Parts: sequence; C-alpha cells; structure tokens
Amino acid sequence: RWMEDPESRVKIWETSWNYIRSLVRLRAERRAHQLIRRGLVGLICSHPAASDLIRNVLAWGCRSIKQRVRQALARAPQDRVLEVGCGSGAFSQLVSGQYIGIDTDRRFLAYAKRRYGADRRIHFDCQAATRLPYADQSFDQAMLINVMHHLSDEALCQALGELSRVTRRQVIIVDMVPLKFNLLGMLCYH
Repeated sequence: RWMEDPESRVKIWETSWNYIRSLVRLRAERRAHQLIRRGLVGLICSHPAASDLIRNVLAWGCRSIKQRVRQALARAPQDRVLEVGCGSGAFSQLVSGQYIGIDTDRRFLAYAKRRYGADRRIHFDCQAATRLPYADQSFDQAMLINVMHHLSDEALCQALGELSRVTRRQVIIVDMVPLKFNLLGMLCYH
C-alpha cells in the first residue's frame, strides 16, 4: 500500500554508497568464514590455477604416483578412459586414447577445457559420479584420483558401483589418506 509522505527525503548517493559498503563487508565476512572453516590451504586449493600449481609441485616430489597411474593405464587398452573428479584435467595427458573427464565443479572444468580442450580426443563434462550417463562397459578403464575424501560413504559406494558398471577392464583409484596434504599418507590402490 503506497502512502505518500511529502516530508521524506532520500539521499541517493549516500544511500547507494552505504549499500555498496555493506555488500563489500558481507563479502569480506563470507571470505573470513570460509578461511576459518576450510583453512588457508583449502581456500587456495579451491581455485583451479592454484590447485593445478600445487598438484604439479606435489607431483614433482612424488613422481611415483604419476608413474604408477601411467603403468596401470598401460596394462589394458586405452581406447576410451573415464576420469571421475578430473579437476584441472592434468591426468588427461597420461591417456593415449579418448579421454572423458567429469567433475561437478564448473570452475575446474572451464580451466581444464581452456588448458587441454584443444586436443580432439579429450572431453570434459559436468556430471556427478553417483549417476553416470554412460552405457554399461563403455570405457576400457576408469580413474578416480583424489576424489574419495570428497564423497560421503553412501556417495562413494554409488560412485564405485557406477564405475564398475561402465568399465570393461579396470578402475584405477588413487587417494591420499588420512590427510589429503600429507605426502606420507599417499597410497595407490589398484
């Protein structure tokens, strides 16, 4: 219901400036809350370029993980390989055949497409691991690298079931346990 008040005054510039300051303050509070909740390392790793840089530094210090994945891939045909939780797409370079990388984070997928998407054999798609839209046994191999600690127990069981359904030969699982940044805790499961 509109009520006209001839005595009211709105100071457009002052009011607008106050709104902008409030928005900036809310954003800063949100960032501070994220920093406290996820920690500094988690906040940095949530950005694709920073995460890729950290992964490359870790990979340089732990070349055996990349070598193990490469060896596991070489054991079976690589005509079609699926990677669940592909992140920045770095492991696409280990595959000689067609590679499909899926992830739920659109920022990482956009980064991966910019970095590796020019290669026609490499494709990235936004999909959840718990319900894969692929036919039974449509991939020679599948990879689940550093994803398990992001999933609940129920989602992990669903994802592993889906991977076994869509894969003909083998599923390669690599995860860091119990701490995702503890190099001593890295294990390779085949």
